[in-house]
Amino acid sequence: MRIAFFVGVFPVLSETFVLDQIVGLLDKGHEVDIFATGKPDQADQVHPIFREYQLEQRTSYRPPMPETLLLRFIYAVILLVKYIWVDPVLTLKSLNFIKHGNLHCH
Repeated sequence: MRIAFFVGVFPVLSETFVLDQIVGLLDKGHEVDIFATGKPDQADQVHPIFREYQLEQRTSYRPPMPETLLLRFIYAVILLVKYIWVDPVLTLKSLNFIKHGNLHCH
């Protein structure tokens, strides 16, 4: 089974429960992808399990968000043009707000 973890700052040395869940799933043969909003301030202080299981290769970090609304709008337009070029049908389907509505994840 392929499982995704959406986390804030990762890896955080004090949050071993997240690492325990990820490692447990990997040990059972599941494929795990990690999506984090940021890296820790002290990247050299990570739990040994993070390096042992090479979790840095499974972790994708969100690119930094532009500070002003104008830059955010420009960035969004650039991404839209990029993905319309790559796969126009899928990109336009993903923008169907009537079908998808607002999705809240907790």
